[in-house]
Amino acid sequence: MRKKILYVIGNLYSGGVESVTASIFENISKEKFEIHLAVNKIDKNSVFYTSILENASKIYEYGINENYRTIILSSFKLWKIIKDGNYDIVHSNINFFNSIILMLAYFAKVKKRISHSHCSISESEKKITSKKIKHFIRSLLRPMIVMFATDKWAVSKMAGEWLYGSKQKFEIINNGINSDKYKYDTAIYLQKRIELNIQNKFVISNIGSLEISKNHKFLIDIFYEISKIKDESILLIIGSGYLEKELKRYSFEKNLNEKIKFLGTRKDIPDILQASDTFIFPSISEGFGLAALEAQASGLPCFISDQIPQEVNILNTFVLPLNGNAKYWANFIMDKTKNFIRQDCSSKIKNSKFDIKNITEKIQTKYFNQ
Repeated sequence: MRKKILYVIGNLYSGGVESVTASIFENISKEKFEIHLAVNKIDKNSVFYTSILENASKIYEYGINENYRTIILSSFKLWKIIKDGNYDIVHSNINFFNSIILMLAYFAKVKKRISHSHCSISESEKKITSKKIKHFIRSLLRPMIVMFATDKWAVSKMAGEWLYGSKQKFEIINNGINSDKYKYDTAIYLQKRIELNIQNKFVISNIGSLEISKNHKFLIDIFYEISKIKDESILLIIGSGYLEKELKRYSFEKNLNEKIKFLGTRKDIPDILQASDTFIFPSISEGFGLAALEAQASGLPCFISDQIPQEVNILNTFVLPLNGNAKYWANFIMDKTKNFIRQDCSSKIKNSKFDIKNITEKIQTKYFNQ
């Protein structure tokens, strides 16, 4: 008999959590598990929408949004979903809101209740300026997670300590990718560069939602310094978000609007990485940093901030301090990429603990363990 699972995420957009969710759903055994998805809001333009629709038996919208007055109404929706679903497992992936989800699951008598941390700080938390309010929220919700979760998971040590506290035990269940999609191919490299009109350019790429934690303004500052060293440089920014207009305005102020391409949400990220020459990832915070893993699989030299969990640092990766200025980053990047010889690195990722098939197998084993 198949185990019935409710997998809960915040939104179905085009970010890292959604990417991992889609990959798990693709690889999980449909003979052993019936998997349902509960999501705050569905964006049908998400690059993962079709894949999740094909692999999830059911999808529910529960409607929590930025207006926290709706949490009570959404909790009633979630209670009905969980209670009526008669689930064996509830697997919640929305950080501190895991407390509410797993409390509902507990009272619905769900035996296995999994809290999974994917962040080292959430975007909602960053919008709260008062330290007292942040402390109050953590002191209220963190004990609820500890109380109601039968399993505490995190994508990295940093993500686990942020959600559960440094004294709590938790298990690291890594994020992962299908590394075969990122196998370096010179034919794709040339073809995609023609398509994007970036031939004969030094191409820098960055992937991430256009939000505070991704630190795009600093990225643009770094690129400004690089473009002074190497005039034929192009920056590709892949992702969408509420800071898009502000970042486009900032690039215009820097007189870089002809050299920075805002590509939005894309379905061809593996090919764009193929067409790049280097990858810069100066995030202020990450639960894991999946985009950096994708870039490494494609054989790119990667330059990441020291605020990103170091579990993601596998090969061809250089860690730089966020308190270093943009000129320092630019000089370092140009020095390290000068004689870099690109190679196919996908097999190294595939054989590591970050292969999505291996991770899905591990999750399936954990689902069966009571």
